[in-house]
Amino acid sequence: MIILGLLTAAFIANGQNLEVIHLIPKQGIVLNSDSILKDRITIENLCKLLKIRYNSDTIIENIEFRDWINEKTGLRGGDCIFFEEVQYKSIVFKFVSSNYNDEKILSYINILDPNEFNIFTNDGNSLSGSNPRIQEFFPFVNEFDNISSDKLTINLNTYGMCIHIMRLKNDDYRISSLSIELK
Repeated sequence: MIILGLLTAAFIANGQNLEVIHLIPKQGIVLNSDSILKDRITIENLCKLLKIRYNSDTIIENIEFRDWINEKTGLRGGDCIFFEEVQYKSIVFKFVSSNYNDEKILSYINILDPNEFNIFTNDGNSLSGSNPRIQEFFPFVNEFDNISSDKLTINLNTYGMCIHIMRLKNDDYRISSLSIELK
């Protein structure tokens, strides 16, 4: 945690006012020096941490119906999930439960505009700016880790992440959005 604090201090000292995010695959993020982890934060605590009012104007509550087919048996099924979303700048925190009355658990974090933040891996490697070395920091482990044919989506299922890429001039690129599934 000392390294995280030093990196945060270094960016503030250089005159950049961007907040710092450290990705912790499958578990959550550290936003500046605050840990936002799957099994350790509630919606109410997240709102307090981010200084957001907890009310119907700031929290989106919804239900999502899903159909599915079991690939092995061919049987069809369906289910629904109940979720609440909390938005902070361009980060959407999605809390989910399978029952309306159950406590919702932080299950997804979507960073819709990574340029609002300085983003690092949990090892301190930068994902901000042009041409981040994504595959070096998150090497492919199995067939579920892959790059789309247009090279604009990197699925890192082993790490619970999906990264969307924006092409820039001269074959440069940068991350345009990042989704983390907390398993």
